Amino acid sequence: MVTVLVPYWVAMTQSIHVQTKLGNRSTFPLVIQNNPDLQVTGVELVHAAVFSGRPWTLLSAPSSVENRRFAQWRVDSFVNLLEGKSNGAGGVTLRRTSEFFGIEVDPTEKSQLNYILGGTLAKAYLSKKLGIGWIAHYTLFSKRLTSPILQGGRRTEPDYIGVDLNGNFIVAEAKGRIGQGKFSLKRSHSIEKELNQKRQTGVVASVNGSNPVNRYGVAAMSYVDQISLFVTDPDENYVVPTISQWVSIYYAYVQSICQTGTSEMEGNVAESQRFEGEPSLVPVDIFLPQEVITWVENLEDFDFERFSALTESIRNKYSGANRIVMTDLTVWTIRS
Repeated sequence: MVTVLVPYWVAMTQSIHVQTKLGNRSTFPLVIQNNPDLQVTGVELVHAAVFSGRPWTLLSAPSSVENRRFAQWRVDSFVNLLEGKSNGAGGVTLRRTSEFFGIEVDPTEKSQLNYILGGTLAKAYLSKKLGIGWIAHYTLFSKRLTSPILQGGRRTEPDYIGVDLNGNFIVAEAKGRIGQGKFSLKRSHSIEKELNQKRQTGVVASVNGSNPVNRYGVAAMSYVDQISLFVTDPDENYVVPTISQWVSIYYAYVQSICQTGTSEMEGNVAESQRFEGEPSLVPVDIFLPQEVITWVENLEDFDFERFSALTESIRNKYSGANRIVMTDLTVWTIRS
């Protein structure tokens, strides 16, 4: 189990609304066309932040304290210079603080914060709106390739990879940009053109006889009044593993961060160790159940029915007050 500190307003917010503009609208499922906006909880966004980094080096030392620092750094980078604004409908809209747009924050620092924001919202959108699971950075797989991924003599690869509900792979590009002025669905931005023109795609045909069915581009736009998303679907091919390979790789990454086996999630959460310091920060525990680890260790050919049964069992056992079971079956507990 690993614990991260999360701002109170993020941990306790049950409805964060992110307005979303679709590119190539007709290619998306009808349910997305009719309601493209992202509706998500604060803890779901923290989950996306923690598990959307570039984690390859962490796997070489799964018991290292650096994995804990990495998880906290991802949370801090996501929430830094970010705030929630009431939308008048019982929910919250995300926006950058006024300091973000000032001269005190260097352009390079803004780019870094927007990079992490883009990856976080991309993972959250693909998981929550399109039902895509086990989304993580493509380098988890590409570092295992014996030959480079080349297109026109240069190395190129997507940002993220995941699996949809039909067992098909998806790949995605994620961007973070600063918008001009206030948000408007009518206003276009250069990043929309960039994603639609597939500038960063074009990789060799896939291996293992499987092509990713869907490819997505997600851009998080930091406007003065709110954070918004642009989502499109550039049509390119990438190298992908088998589902069993990818699920095993994904959970090796999750275990490296969660430090599973070093402590158990037992007892009353309210009696857990409390953190001293800022009262505005709330401890959130991240735990991967042993049942999931055992399932992965014995995984040969992936079976969605078996995974569905495991999901039901985990949710029945671990769901509760202030405790959330995510789609990847990690358990997140907000300490009271």
